[in-house]
Amino acid sequence: MDTISEFLAKSLSQKAVSLIIVDSAKVVQSAIEELVSNGFAPFNKVGDLERGGKYYFVVDSANAKKAYDLAREYGTGQVTCFNSATGAPAWTTPIYKDSSFVFVTAKDDLISTEDAGLPLREATGMAFQFA
Repeated sequence: MDTISEFLAKSLSQKAVSLIIVDSAKVVQSAIEELVSNGFAPFNKVGDLERGGKYYFVVDSANAKKAYDLAREYGTGQVTCFNSATGAPAWTTPIYKDSSFVFVTAKDDLISTEDAGLPLREATGMAFQFA
């Protein structure tokens, strides 16, 4: 796969979160622009996954644990979350057909995430290096 568009086309209907690695935090915005031009929207809440569609999530040191947990559960067919309104856990079932879930992270954030004991590359599926 030579382009991000080809990579994103392959990410459709996968039962694993795909991963885009960029050189630096400055390049994250360029990757987001590519994602948006390919029909992706920002991931806001776990319930988005049960409606299907194409979503991206920017991973950094502040949300690395959440991203890792999402990636580990996404392929199982059931993703858990905490419902702050009820104070109880909630579950959602992702729609995979014609859907895609992609993480975007800077190389430095990926390294610090994995150094913290969260092997993000092991928890995700296909990966693409975007420069």
